[in-house]
Amino acid sequence: MTNKRSITRIEVAPRLVALGIVAKEAAEEALGRVRDWADAPLEDGELTEVLVEFGVAVAVYADEVDDLEESYRAVLEEAAACSGGLVVVGDVELIRGEGGRDRLEFVRDGERIGRPAEHGTGRSLSRPAVFACLGRLAPGGEDERTFHRVLPGAGTDADGEVYVLVTPAQAAALGEEFGLALDGRGA
Repeated sequence: MTNKRSITRIEVAPRLVALGIVAKEAAEEALGRVRDWADAPLEDGELTEVLVEFGVAVAVYADEVDDLEESYRAVLEEAAACSGGLVVVGDVELIRGEGGRDRLEFVRDGERIGRPAEHGTGRSLSRPAVFACLGRLAPGGEDERTFHRVLPGAGTDADGEVYVLVTPAQAAALGEEFGLALDGRGA
């Protein structure tokens, strides 16, 4: 985080509510879950953790996983939950292909969606596949929120990527107020 003084989760919560990023009830619930350290100053990189804790961001780690399909399911369900129930995901399936050329499929609000997911011999999530899927999990319609990738070194210390579901104006406000740099394209 690039702000001049360290802030706490307790101080971040009302700003996220005022910006319309988090509902007041969700902020209170999240603070309740982390009550033991809610008043501790945030260290560099912790703002993205706060956004995940508050249910408006999803982290996609670069670590190898035991079960690719289950890990994709967890990421996609968590991303859908960021919409506050406007998007529902189910029936996540990783269809294995030859030479690591797999296909990730899931159902979004009754529509079957599929994306290529290249794994080679690795057991890490395909970031391009996740990014493409997140583009299909934005609420759409009148809701301008899309997933924006937190740029490396900008408020995150995650070994992977973090995506925040916000409008373009909210993305700009996160940058202005908290020094969080987001990819302006959105997913």
